[in-house]
Amino acid sequence: MARSLDIFYGWSQERSHRVSEALDAFVGGVVKDLGIDYHSFLSSQSIPTGKRWFDWLMEELGKANAAMLCLTPEAIGSSWIHYEAGAMGARFGYERVMVYLHGVSEPLTGPLGEFQNATSTRESTRKMIGDLLVSLEFAVPEEAFGRVFEAHWPGLEVQLRASRYRHAREIVPGFESRFERKTFREAVYDCIEEGWLRRYRGVIETLAGLQSYLPTVEGQCHPDETRAFTDLVSELDGYAMVHDGTLLMEKKMRPEGTPLRDRSEIQPAEERRIRVCRLASELAEPPILEESYAYDRLPTHAERKLRVIHPAERDMPALRARIAERLADCLTSARAFDRIAAHLVQEHDDVPVADLIRASEDELERIRGVTEPSSLAPLYYAVRAIGRRNIDRPGLAAEAQRIEQFASDVRAYIARYAEGKVDADSHLRGYLDRLLAKVRSGT
Repeated sequence: MARSLDIFYGWSQERSHRVSEALDAFVGGVVKDLGIDYHSFLSSQSIPTGKRWFDWLMEELGKANAAMLCLTPEAIGSSWIHYEAGAMGARFGYERVMVYLHGVSEPLTGPLGEFQNATSTRESTRKMIGDLLVSLEFAVPEEAFGRVFEAHWPGLEVQLRASRYRHAREIVPGFESRFERKTFREAVYDCIEEGWLRRYRGVIETLAGLQSYLPTVEGQCHPDETRAFTDLVSELDGYAMVHDGTLLMEKKMRPEGTPLRDRSEIQPAEERRIRVCRLASELAEPPILEESYAYDRLPTHAERKLRVIHPAERDMPALRARIAERLADCLTSARAFDRIAAHLVQEHDDVPVADLIRASEDELERIRGVTEPSSLAPLYYAVRAIGRRNIDRPGLAAEAQRIEQFASDVRAYIARYAEGKVDADSHLRGYLDRLLAKVRSGT
């Protein structure tokens, strides 16, 4: 029987790496709780500075008594993975090399198909680890193993869920830089020199570049992100057609001296440009939580509450676990539900009142920073988190003053810029009135 479990983890590319790190932490937690010593080797973490990678690989494989290859769709074709697999097979045979598949839907072929495969589901993961312990002759009672496994599984599940899909910006090299050109940054109305051919070429180059990655995006991204990417490709195609069909006409066919804003062919091009930039911006900053896709797609706030917000509230422990390490990212995300989720978690956690006020102030600044009035839902949930605190106790004079000023600023914004467009039912303003009454009762 082995004295300890020593696993060598193989991976290739970022998502495969994240899965291997999560699996390493999970397996280590399980076996240590079962009283088994545990050691692991990941190339990104374990190679000493200055050590030759080949020497390190052979040395660590010699120490290990099992190996796991963490494969995602983009990692399968890696020559490094195939090399590691061959080295592992030569070292252990096929019994103690486990191939852990995450997001891989097609059966493995070739040498990788010779190893034992497991998928990143609860039952398959449990069987993989159980089989590995049996192969190394660890005497672990099934009941104890099951209890420890289930205790640790939720943490791994959160990490796996976060790594289930890739983002388009990770797949397309230099995604954002492809839109950093006048073709997209400059309004068509401002193109005084009428360099339509240069702009057209810029659109065509960007379109061709994105089209080449479309099959990969369709196979590896979330369906809603795939939809946004295909919409972007379609809008780029339309933007190119507008240039080709109207803007590239001979100038002699147009009235001399007509301002760009008064020419009928300019508006469709500008509308296309705006839609392209909006979609590119969304893809450049994908959401942290998958539910954000559904939230953005639903047409009314009532539907968003029913289908997205209320389910998240009902399972607060799961929501807290999913964003525990990314709370700060959620608070600054461009996606409304990411921020709402962070406010919901803060509402139920012991967060200082000053931090909650700051989050509410940040929400107001975000709203002020856009030209069109936007939903106040994230702001409402930020304010609600403040209201759930004991803010009427003495000693919070500074916080009370900030809340007074904040409430005044919110009312001024709604009255000046968004009257009748947002908070039509005075829901937010009514909550602010109750919040102020609570604050004043303590001061």
